[in-house]
Amino acid sequence: MFPLNLTKIVEFLFRNIPNGFNVNQLSRELKISVGSAYKILKSLEKKSVLVSRKIGNGIYYVLNLDNKEAENITELVLIESRNKSLSKNSHASIYAKDFKDGEKLSKAIILFGSILESKDAKDVDVLFIIDKGKSKAVEDFCMKLSNLRPKRANPLLMTMADFKENIKKQDKVIAGILKKGVILFGEDAVINILRGV
Repeated sequence: MFPLNLTKIVEFLFRNIPNGFNVNQLSRELKISVGSAYKILKSLEKKSVLVSRKIGNGIYYVLNLDNKEAENITELVLIESRNKSLSKNSHASIYAKDFKDGEKLSKAIILFGSILESKDAKDVDVLFIIDKGKSKAVEDFCMKLSNLRPKRANPLLMTMADFKENIKKQDKVIAGILKKGVILFGEDAVINILRGV
C-alpha cells in the first residue's frame, strides 16, 4: 500500500511516542539509508504528517497526530502491521479471532507478550482499553474464553486516561506494549488517545 520505508518510519514513530528521532537514529534503527530516511522525513514534514524540533545540532521528528492525513496513514500502517503479524503467527491469529467478540466491551484491544513470540506461551496477555464500569464484563468475557481455549486469557484493563498517562510518563510495561503489541481492534482509539502526548 505505502512504500516499505515510509511504513517503517511511520510505525516506528507511532510505537515510540512521545520520543522524537533524528534521521541518523531512524536510519540505524530501521536499517534504511540516511538518504532514503531523509527524503521520506522531509516529504512527510511538508505534508504536516510529521513535525520537527531542533534540539542542539539535531532535528528530531515526531508524528503530528493532530493532522488528519497523519492519522489516516498511521491507522492504515497499523492495520497492515497487524495483518502481517497475525499471518505469520497462527496461535496469535486464533486468539485474535476470539478477542473479536470483545470489541463491543472496549475502545481498543492490544495483544502482547509471549503469544507473539512463542507457540509455547502459557497464557495470552491482552490489554483492553475500556470505559469505566466495563471491567467486570471484560473479565467475564476473558474467563469464558479461557474455559474454551488451552491458554488462559490474561487481561490487563485500563481506561483511556490511564493508558495516556502511562505513555506520557514512559511506564516501561505500557510503553513496551505499545512498542511490540499487535493492535487487534481500535487503532483509531489508540491514535486518539495518543494525540497531544
